Amino acid sequence: MRNPFKKKQPKIEEPIYQITMGDDIPLLLFVGEYDPAKIEPIRNRGNFCKPYGGVWCSPFKPDTGSEWFEWCTGEQFKIPSLKDPVTFIKVNHNGKFFKINTLSNLRKLLAEFELKDNRRSKFMTPALDFERIAKVVDGIYLTSAGEGATRLSEPENLYGWDCETVLIFNSNAKY
Repeated sequence: MRNPFKKKQPKIEEPIYQITMGDDIPLLLFVGEYDPAKIEPIRNRGNFCKPYGGVWCSPFKPDTGSEWFEWCTGEQFKIPSLKDPVTFIKVNHNGKFFKINTLSNLRKLLAEFELKDNRRSKFMTPALDFERIAKVVDGIYLTSAGEGATRLSEPENLYGWDCETVLIFNSNAKY
């Protein structure tokens, strides 16, 4: 028998994509001297899961510098040295970022923001329309868990992001 006093709980839909505010993004490490005048606007890059432009950062880790430093050392790729300039970036607390921490997050973003004119072969993955995304939010935050979940997933993936990353589209999102 149904309890007449128990209200039916409304079904809560999971959001199409997850937005996180700047407060939720850790201190970032940018390899180089940050100069907003040199930041290129976001431009799509056909057949590739990374755009041109923006500010590519990795959350700071006191022990190792960042996952980017760890990855470069492990892969022997542009190994950062202690002589290289670095800039610490704190994201504005009002900044809005798409957060990818699961494959589901990436799939939902692609459902809404897939690059429609992407001329991909059967070997290329669907690509995000970063130019459209940049009109909605200040950047993308790919967490460590998200990088692991999306690195070699099929058919969509973020292979090439390589580590926990924050890609800032809008230089006003930085303090």
